[in-house]
Amino acid sequence: MTKIINHSYYYDLDPGSLSVVKDSVFDYLSRYNTLYLDCGRAALKAVSILYKNAEVLLPDYTCSSVIQGFSSFGKINFYHINDDFSIDFKSLEAVVTPKVKLVCVVQFCGKLLSVEQREKLLELKNKYGFMIVEDTTHSFLSSPLTFGDYGVCALYKWFPSPCGGVLYSKEKLDKKLYENLEQRHDPQRVYAMIMQFFIRNGLTADTNLIDKYFDKFDSELTEKYNKTERLTKMPDFDKFVLSCFSVSEIRKRRISNVKTLMENINFDAVKPVFNDIGNNDCMFVYPIYLKERDSLKNYLAQNKVFTAVYWNIKNIPQLRSNTDSIKRSERILALPVNHNYDSNDMVLMAELINKWQKTNC
Repeated sequence: MTKIINHSYYYDLDPGSLSVVKDSVFDYLSRYNTLYLDCGRAALKAVSILYKNAEVLLPDYTCSSVIQGFSSFGKINFYHINDDFSIDFKSLEAVVTPKVKLVCVVQFCGKLLSVEQREKLLELKNKYGFMIVEDTTHSFLSSPLTFGDYGVCALYKWFPSPCGGVLYSKEKLDKKLYENLEQRHDPQRVYAMIMQFFIRNGLTADTNLIDKYFDKFDSELTEKYNKTERLTKMPDFDKFVLSCFSVSEIRKRRISNVKTLMENINFDAVKPVFNDIGNNDCMFVYPIYLKERDSLKNYLAQNKVFTAVYWNIKNIPQLRSNTDSIKRSERILALPVNHNYDSNDMVLMAELINKWQKTNC
């Protein structure tokens, strides 16, 4: 059975291998005040509740989930992000008004902003008095919090947990707002993750099980969640699962995978988005730019390597008039570097990319 390399962050789950570790995500965030909710959007909504009716600034290259997380409360505006995903501070300062109380910052794909960028951001914060929401869903294992007053992360995108998000801060959080929340239970997602374990280990070849127990259910759940402002907290089951995975081991594997991938890709038709990935940058994905993006994406898929686009901007109503963002989204491809793969998988993926470049360029 041909091995599948998948971009999906819905990992497979082997229930028989679960045992509590000493350096779980709960240890990783132990120095912060935390609210564990069911997903990243819930954490964004929780911040919005704290600053209801405030104006929020978001990067003009982002996903619909971030926009949706803030959309129920206050007004949203956008500032520009450059092609290397650094902040265009001229654009940011141009949209700051006295009504702006929150600025959301994303360190894309796990690449941390430069020291100069961080210092400039804090200068503007002190000048205008806004608070910073650091969406760490991409950069969580690079640094839990680098400059934000609040950190927000969709934990299930890093760890084999059916769901889970967290809002955290060095400052006290008003937990009274969330004391009586119900737990959200998604048994279909648990089933799908276990079925993925069966498929990966050759115990079944019926991939329709995934479609039945996950894909359709997940899209329906997302649509339902987008229509409600009600928050739900992380289930006890998911907390247990999260306590069974080592942050240091996952971080080590991902850093190694990126290094191996970079060493083996011939950067001809494909270009790296980041030329200076640091030793502490634990990448969520490894992004590349290329003109014939869809051609490479389809070629890799034919060879059981499934990649992602972060993000298809023309499908996001609030951003579809942004020409720069749309052009970027048509050139970018995110290569999977998930910790459930190893250096051999990275070499295989690089060889496929190199073969495509020789054939098509």
